[in-house]
Amino acid sequence: LMGLHTADTISGEFSLGATGRAIRGGELAESIAGVAVAGNLFDLLKGVALVGSDSRWFLSGKEAPSLLVEGLTVSGK
Repeated sequence: LMGLHTADTISGEFSLGATGRAIRGGELAESIAGVAVAGNLFDLLKGVALVGSDSRWFLSGKEAPSLLVEGLTVSGK
């Protein structure tokens, strides 16, 4: 997600641009870009169904794994 710092700090609502990979049949598939993800940050955290074992470091010096989150609205290409 790009720009999560713009989420409303009171309500938790957000709408952000995103890139990533599709998952089909449990396997990584094509890259996805030009989509928007909308939801509520508090609900997003409650909706984490799985945490991946693929942690990676980002330029900000933070490490994070992939997450499978249920209940998000995704739109775009």
